[in-house]
Amino acid sequence: MLQLEVPLETAATAAAVASSGTNSTKTQIEDTEKSVYRPLIVLNPAPAPEGGIPRSFAGIVDLVTPNETECRILAVAARKSRSEATAGRESTAEDASEGTVKASSVEEDARTVLETTGVGAIVVTLGASGCLVGVRG
Repeated sequence: MLQLEVPLETAATAAAVASSGTNSTKTQIEDTEKSVYRPLIVLNPAPAPEGGIPRSFAGIVDLVTPNETECRILAVAARKSRSEATAGRESTAEDASEGTVKASSVEEDARTVLETTGVGAIVVTLGASGCLVGVRG
């Protein structure tokens, strides 16, 4: 389990080392031809980086566990990044809605985090209200 109270580079390096399978806690991931073992990598994005989850975590982090506020910060960063990526091409009506930061629900924020970060699943902690779980695919 990783958290972001250490420098992002340190957490990213730890995730990369863990994903290489050198940890003794392992989870099985099915491959079409054989079974491959590697550790389950969980990221608690606290404190949430204003720039969102770095791309270096994509495809490495299996589960991200933000609280509602952190999820919102990550989603806003992802929407901003997506908006900036579309700036170099002809704008569409969809782009216009993407470029504005509008009120969104925790479900929409969680979906945005899943769609843009490359993590496998998200569990948004909601205090006394429980949690929200989302899985890629």
